[in-house]
Amino acid sequence: MKSIFSFLLLCSLVASAQHTISGTFLPAENFSNIFLYKSSPSGSTYIERSAVQPDGSFSFTLDDKTKAGIYKLVYNLPVEENNFDLIYDGNENIKLSFETGKELVFEESQENMLWTSYLKSINIPMNALSSFYSEEKLEATSYTEIAHNLKTIQQDFEEKAEGLLVLEFIKANKPYIPSEMEALGTYFNHVRETFFRSIDFSNPLLQSSDYLTNKVLTFIFDLVSNPNNEFYQEQIDRLATSIGNDNKTVQKNYLFLLWQQFVDMKNDEVANYISSHYLEKLANDTKDKMLLETIVAHKNTTLGSVAQNFDIPLTENGQEITTTLHDLKGSKQYLLIFWSSTCGHCLNELPKLRDFLKDVPKETLTVVAFGMEDEDSPWKAVIKKFPEFIHVLGLGKWNNPISDLYGVQATPSYFLLDKDKKIIAKPEDVEAFEKVFSEME
Repeated sequence: MKSIFSFLLLCSLVASAQHTISGTFLPAENFSNIFLYKSSPSGSTYIERSAVQPDGSFSFTLDDKTKAGIYKLVYNLPVEENNFDLIYDGNENIKLSFETGKELVFEESQENMLWTSYLKSINIPMNALSSFYSEEKLEATSYTEIAHNLKTIQQDFEEKAEGLLVLEFIKANKPYIPSEMEALGTYFNHVRETFFRSIDFSNPLLQSSDYLTNKVLTFIFDLVSNPNNEFYQEQIDRLATSIGNDNKTVQKNYLFLLWQQFVDMKNDEVANYISSHYLEKLANDTKDKMLLETIVAHKNTTLGSVAQNFDIPLTENGQEITTTLHDLKGSKQYLLIFWSSTCGHCLNELPKLRDFLKDVPKETLTVVAFGMEDEDSPWKAVIKKFPEFIHVLGLGKWNNPISDLYGVQATPSYFLLDKDKKIIAKPEDVEAFEKVFSEME
């Protein structure tokens, strides 16, 4: 009897130490698996997978060794668009329901329910404040009521969250509330100046979530409807100051995030501003060689930059000679292609390029084809089909120092140069090159 009692007691203790993350994803046929990750300032670590049942349900069991913090549920592809954060304090179950096209609802979990309730509550007076400033005639009494509601809601939720992890998020999200009514321009300037006032960028809990990323992106891209590059640069300076020089890794991570955003937007002016004013020094200070190579490669290939030089072997009058890209003469333009003889896309596009240029004289355009190869034998066989091109062999393929200087991450990659070897276009494929070239003629 004693052993049975001990066994039942042990089972009870184990059960009490376990918690679950469970819920439903609907419609069930839209989801197959839910993936659980533990988030940290340095990234996310995969924990477990749960299959979505025919009724849409899923469940994860967490033991007493599961640490409190931020967890991420990934429910579809692409991952960056189909996930959400959870706050887990180590002491409660989390139950949720998610339906495509609708808001995420937490049915169990004080931490997460309080956070979603706070966001809904604070957004009501924030929206009212936006409407207030959109009116032609501003009434001080209306403003006073809105400001009072903002202060009350913020204070009430901070009190409710006392002792909980979510308090860090609620305090960080405290909005700017003027002590008295301000003109729109003054109010907007104060919002910009105080945007990060309540945020502790060194807080690992905030760093582990998407919260800081979303705040940074909002600060840079969403505060005005038609920002110019001067505005972007001012915002970037404010952000860097707010994070502080004591948080070099954090500063580097968020500035690199923005750098990548501007690169994707093809806004080289702002991307290069971030790299020259901040990222290059941060990469050196944190000994981040890969980051330094990435941003330098981008600066090297910015439109208007002189293309990086490299040796080119040629045969003239039966003799082998070596020249360089910069020393090539006789053409108004040069098309530099990074390709590979084992790349299917390349073997499809190079014949199209050859056919398109068959009637274009060398005085107009010369093609320099840089082969990124593991070995030379397949390359030697393929280049016989393209005698019109100047061919350069780059062994080491993805570890070739020349392709690294150009930041080549895919083949084929195209760079159109003028007679002085300045980069004037970076077509994405052969069709884009044909369009650019035709428009220049």
